Amino acid sequence: MKKKYLILIITQLCVAKTAVAIIGFNRPQYFEEMLTSIEKCPEIQNNTIDVFLFLDGGKKSKQDEYTKIALESSIKFKEIICREYNFYLVANIIKAREYIFDVLDYDDLILLEDDMVVTPQYFTLMHNLKEWALKHYDNIGGISLHSVDGSPREHRLQTLNLCHVSNGLQGMLMTKFAWDTIKDYLIRYMKEYYRKRTRKINPVWECVRNYHQQQVLEFEPYIEDDPRILKGYYSHLRDKALRKALPTGQDAATMLAFMVNNLVIIHTHVTRLHNIGRIGVHSYNGKWWDKKLKHTFLEEFTEDTDITEFKLS
Repeated sequence: MKKKYLILIITQLCVAKTAVAIIGFNRPQYFEEMLTSIEKCPEIQNNTIDVFLFLDGGKKSKQDEYTKIALESSIKFKEIICREYNFYLVANIIKAREYIFDVLDYDDLILLEDDMVVTPQYFTLMHNLKEWALKHYDNIGGISLHSVDGSPREHRLQTLNLCHVSNGLQGMLMTKFAWDTIKDYLIRYMKEYYRKRTRKINPVWECVRNYHQQQVLEFEPYIEDDPRILKGYYSHLRDKALRKALPTGQDAATMLAFMVNNLVIIHTHVTRLHNIGRIGVHSYNGKWWDKKLKHTFLEEFTEDTDITEFKLS
């Protein structure tokens, strides 16, 4: 029997200004540990952040297992959305952002995947960093607390408030301003992605890469010396465009959309998020884990609650 599109509404009114969207498909073995980590965050306990679960569909999906785990947790999910068919990661994420921002009109969206565990101070620190960044700069696209960080605790304690401009999107907060700025790029990319999926020869990637290449090569970076404009971390992408070697996935599309709109992502030096997954899109069946993630570890810093001033390096 075909599973119908399901929206399970847990609560009714949108009160919070910030939403958390959790993306899942077929890795429920990581999901419970992920939920356990965010359950410790006071914003989740006090329901000051609304939590949504977007579950992709298709034959390999495990929506029932995810839903069972979600409903048995202490988290009061705003909605659990089960896709009717396999949207693929590209559309599941982009349509989640479109729904949160354009339909429900939230101010901020923090996007987490089902294998991301965070510290109890994660949402507090992310809010503080966002407020600081928007106070000082006009071209903030996203805020991330993820870093591939294997330094000892003594070193981390000295750099808790240090941040830098980078291009990773793991566990990122995006503002509605950023979404409104980049959504046309992403929606066109998504349509191009699915329009070409039926081709038998090189069905998606060459067409998507050509789309990205055209956008990047036409891009003119902001070169004026303005203290409220941060310079992006994008020179390597232009080099890749010239070599026709641009990446083509959803993360890459978001990063490129930031680039062509002169938006940047601010990261903390010290990570407050860790991927526990060893299989899946970002894990590449253990290759990414073996290369970098196994050398990182997650630690809690109670000092994070009180950090409101940051330094760029």
